[in-house]
Amino acid sequence: MQHTLLGLGLLLIVAIAAALAAPAFVDWNAWRLTFETRASAIVGAPVKIRGDISATILPQPSFLLNDVEIGGPAGLRAAQVQGIVSLWTLARGVIEAEEVVLRRPSLRVAIERGGQLLLPLPAPRVEAERIAIQRIAIIGGALVVEDRISGATHVFSDIGAQGDLRTLAGPFRFEATGRLAERMFSLRLNAGRFGPDASGRLRLNFESEGTAFEAEGTLTVADAVPRFEGKAMLSVPTAGGTARIGASVRANPALVLLEGLQFVLSGAEVPIELAGQVRIEPPARRIDATLAARRIDLDRAPPGSVPRGFGPALATLGQLAALAGSLSYSGRIGVSVENLSANGGVLRDFRAEFLTRPDGFALERLEARLPGRGLLRATGSATEIALFAGEIVLEAEEPAGLVRWLTGAAAAATTDGELRLAGRLTLRLSRARVANRAAFELELRRAEGLGALALAWLGEGEGTRLVQRVADRLTPLRVAGSISDGGPGSPSVIEATARVAEVDLGLQAKFDRAAEIPLSESRLALSAREADRLAALFGLAPGLAVAGGAQLEISAAGPKDGALMVTARLAAPGSEVRAEGEIRIDKDGRIEPRLALKLDAADLRPLAAAFARAGGTRALAVSGSARLLRVDAGVALEELKLSVGDARVSGRLAWSQIAPAAISGTLGI
Repeated sequence: MQHTLLGLGLLLIVAIAAALAAPAFVDWNAWRLTFETRASAIVGAPVKIRGDISATILPQPSFLLNDVEIGGPAGLRAAQVQGIVSLWTLARGVIEAEEVVLRRPSLRVAIERGGQLLLPLPAPRVEAERIAIQRIAIIGGALVVEDRISGATHVFSDIGAQGDLRTLAGPFRFEATGRLAERMFSLRLNAGRFGPDASGRLRLNFESEGTAFEAEGTLTVADAVPRFEGKAMLSVPTAGGTARIGASVRANPALVLLEGLQFVLSGAEVPIELAGQVRIEPPARRIDATLAARRIDLDRAPPGSVPRGFGPALATLGQLAALAGSLSYSGRIGVSVENLSANGGVLRDFRAEFLTRPDGFALERLEARLPGRGLLRATGSATEIALFAGEIVLEAEEPAGLVRWLTGAAAAATTDGELRLAGRLTLRLSRARVANRAAFELELRRAEGLGALALAWLGEGEGTRLVQRVADRLTPLRVAGSISDGGPGSPSVIEATARVAEVDLGLQAKFDRAAEIPLSESRLALSAREADRLAALFGLAPGLAVAGGAQLEISAAGPKDGALMVTARLAAPGSEVRAEGEIRIDKDGRIEPRLALKLDAADLRPLAAAFARAGGTRALAVSGSARLLRVDAGVALEELKLSVGDARVSGRLAWSQIAPAAISGTLGI
């Protein structure tokens, strides 16, 4: 009996050894046709194995197929397919793979104009319950999606993925990374079991360089046309962090409907909720929306925004613009808000209509009631390629209230005057290179009440009446220029040219928003072909009429030790005035100049009527120097030394107000 058992044991060992060793002596390439026939029957499409084949039977059946083609030349290609199969489930007629690895697979699919997903492979011919894969992996894959609706082709490359498939009907899990148009992306997909109606629960997360899309709901795939109903959220990176928009979604390839929109902006605790509906038609690449809200608060400051003034509101609008700019469809979006809070004030009955384009968006119409019993109305042209191009009207029955809202501080003075501005504005946005650049053109045809606005802003005191005189001469006004923002750590740049009252103006300025004195560098130049035009712009009576123009140039740099370094030059026929020094701004916002002045004039009479009267018929030659300083009541000329003809004048003069002039001092001749 003992010898019998020993013999059976030896026989079993030999059989196992033979089973393990036999595959090494089998030419599996001779079984190529069998492999191809069995595989074709499972996947329901012709399978070609053009490379070498290797396999094992024990301890677990495994295979390695090289250069595999499924579904013909237009189907799935893989450099290598490797798998490990469960032996015991094969005995029950069930294909359960512990692992399947596809190396360098490539596939091309198409989305038809009707929304059907056109796959090069038919559905497998085996029952859904008879195939399961515990682990599936893709290494170095490629996928080409041909969108026949838009004509675009999307290329996914360097795909690395892993997942599992319980049955062909689900549930399944899939995670992947790769590149889409040279941008890295990641994908997570989880799905439940799909029932007889071809529907099942789905959760999708897609992210690419800060932009993310999430969806969760029910997916139905019938007749190769997917339909989704559930929730979705889009996240877009902005200057202050990340802005998100969420909504309830009903979607198919031909139509997407969004309802119950919520904008969650960076740092905001309460989302902006909008009622209405967004309608997106992918085949036509069109979007139309009508949205409304009872109240929106733009003063909830996102991180990184300026904590006062219009900073929070502008940062919020910037995030909303980033969300709108992520759309690449054409259409129209209408927004209405009963109460819109910004900069501590409330805009009422806000109405706006935007046109969206593949290259951006544009404002077509805007209307709102402003603080100060004001009204803003803008009507643009749908044909202009600009953020806005059209007519604007700004009115305020109480300019003091408008000033209080614009500046965030109480008005300096009350006024009975009304403000009325009307003109045409063109605003274009571009993101060339690094800087975000806005180009603008303004033609102001009507300006009533600017003097009252200046009085409400500055109050009674120094310079106010002069500002009022200049403001009253600002029409007709034409301004063109640009504003560029280089981003964090880079200055903002303003460049503009203008023409008003026959005077040409040029401005260049740089601002560092993080500095105590934001202005870091600037140059202002005014020129007129006739000198009296420049004097008239500042409300001065023209002097002696002579041939020749006048120029005023002011440059500022710094700040240095809390002060701006300033140089200025005024040139007119026969005379020149220069100034050099520093200007500080005290804690109360007062300007404190410390400037060295030099005057060299062969004849002062052309500068102003007062000089013309003083000189009479003879040239008024004046040269000298002085120091311009701030004093409690105004400004003063200290250390005044002048040569007037053959006379020498020295002393001190002080101005307590500019217009009309209030002068005091002592002079010695």
